[in-house]
Amino acid sequence: MRILHLISYAILLFIGSACQGQPTDFKQVDVTEFQKLALQKDAQLLDVRTPGEFKNGTISKSKNIDWNGDNFNTEVQQLDKEKPVLVFCLSGGRSKKAAAALVASGFKNVYELKGGYSAYQNQAQLPIPENQKGMSLSDFKAKLRAQKKTLVVFSASWCAPCIKMKPEVEAFEKAHPEVQVLRLDVEANKMLAREFNVTTLPYVQFYEAGEQKWAEIGSFTTAQFEEKTK
Repeated sequence: MRILHLISYAILLFIGSACQGQPTDFKQVDVTEFQKLALQKDAQLLDVRTPGEFKNGTISKSKNIDWNGDNFNTEVQQLDKEKPVLVFCLSGGRSKKAAAALVASGFKNVYELKGGYSAYQNQAQLPIPENQKGMSLSDFKAKLRAQKKTLVVFSASWCAPCIKMKPEVEAFEKAHPEVQVLRLDVEANKMLAREFNVTTLPYVQFYEAGEQKWAEIGSFTTAQFEEKTK
């Protein structure tokens, strides 16, 4: 079903680009602009994360249609193509694809939230539910002080690059017991994700004696981890 979903998405993009008079792109906006647009009476807020993510917190008045669900292309047709659609996910990866699909299928005013719900939470300083706070900053710092070297990997269960990198992290951890590896799911550790402004995954940090040496976005191989933690 996922393959059919991707094929449908590609067809929509082709049709959208071929039709004259149709919009060719969506507009990416920051949190401040997104909040202003959301106040419009006819604004349609679309959360394209999973139902589980949606249940754990979303932006007020948002409708949930999972971008990775089998019925995305069908369900979005329930929205009004003449009214603005404000699209977001956790960090922007899924919402960009969803926004492009909406434009291709004829929606005239599509806006995508830069940095996603994470950026919205960080700027708006929304309260974090107790069961999603995770490790405190003080506990995190204590763990850093307890080991000479620490590799920190922020990831999520829905993040494809994170899933692909997981065996590389595990292989590195097994081969280098002298390096402490902290694997932090952003959905379960929202306090730390907010503290470090984690909006794109995977997000990796390296510390020596409690001092951060580097922080980068992207996937790494075991060999790259070894090279960067010498």
